[in-house]
Amino acid sequence: VTGEKTFGFDMRAVDLPGWPDTQSHAMLLRAARADGVYAGIDLGMLEAGLQPDRVVTAQDLERDGIAIADGELLLRAGTTPAYLGQAVAMLIWHDFARFRAAKTILKSSPGAVRFEGGGQPLVRDPWASLRYVRVGGQDPFADDVYSSFKDKALRPARFVKQAPEWARSDALDAAGLAHAQQIAEALEQPRLGQLVLEREYFSQSIEPAPLETDNGNCWYESADGTLHVIVATQAPQEILQHAAQMFAASRRDIRRILLTPCHTVGYGAKEASMFQLLPMIAALYADGRPVRLANDRYEQFQAGTKRHSFQIRYRIAVDRA
Repeated sequence: VTGEKTFGFDMRAVDLPGWPDTQSHAMLLRAARADGVYAGIDLGMLEAGLQPDRVVTAQDLERDGIAIADGELLLRAGTTPAYLGQAVAMLIWHDFARFRAAKTILKSSPGAVRFEGGGQPLVRDPWASLRYVRVGGQDPFADDVYSSFKDKALRPARFVKQAPEWARSDALDAAGLAHAQQIAEALEQPRLGQLVLEREYFSQSIEPAPLETDNGNCWYESADGTLHVIVATQAPQEILQHAAQMFAASRRDIRRILLTPCHTVGYGAKEASMFQLLPMIAALYADGRPVRLANDRYEQFQAGTKRHSFQIRYRIAVDRA
C-alpha cells in the first residue's frame, strides 16, 4: 500500500507549516481492572534514563481547571474506575527513542497502575439513554407527523435501578411518548389483515476496529494562546465544542483553537470519543513542544469506543395485502 500522508496518524510536527520540527510523544496509562480502588502509579520499573519528562494526573487537571461535564478525563486516586481501560495518567517524553523503550516496558508491567483491595465494579446509572419515535406522513414525500429528526429524541427524566423513566418536560416529549404508546397498542391489538412478527435478538460487545487507531498531534503556542490541533475525528465541529467547554474555566491562556481535520475512518468510533480531547491536554504540558498521542493496536482494543452488548425484542406489523 502506498500513498500520501492522509490520516492524522501520518502527521508529524515536521510535516506541518509553521510548527516546530521537534516532536514529543505521549502515552496513557490505563486501568486494566475495575474492581478495586486506584491507588496511583509506580514507574519504578523504568531506569532513570527512561523516566518521562512529564507526568500528568487528575490532580494537575483539577488544579488547572480542565474538566468535562459528563465524565473524568483522568481517574482520580482513591476512586474506582468506571470502566475497564479508563485512563489514569498521561506520560510525555521529548524524544522518540526513550518513549518507545519506556512504552514497551510499561505495556508489559501491570504493576505500573496500583490498586488497593478488590470487590465489585461500580453500579451506576447509564451515561445516556435515548428513545427514538417516528410516525411517517401520508406518503413518502410528506413531512413526518413526528420524528426524532424533525422534533426531538426522547431522554429520561431519571433512572430507577438503571432503567429509564421517560420525561414529559415539554409538549414534544408528551407528543413523542403518546405516539410511542399508540404504536405499542397497535402492535398488541393488530387490525384485521395485519400480521405481527416478533423476534428476540442478541449481540455480544463489538469492537469497531478501525484501520486508523485513535490519535492526535497538538501544539500549544503559548506566545499568542493558540492551540493547534490535528485529531482523527469524524465530527470536527463537535470536538471543537467539547474542547471549548473543557477549557472554559482553565487557568491556561487559550485564546483560540485551530483544528486541521484529516481524513479518517471509524464507523462511528471516532464520532463521540473522549480520546480526541486528550492530545489537546497533552500539548498544554509538553513544555511548548508539539506532542503526539496515538494508540497502537493493543491500546485501541483496550480502550477504543465499543458497541455494547444488547438484547432486543423486535416487533413489526405487516399488512398481508
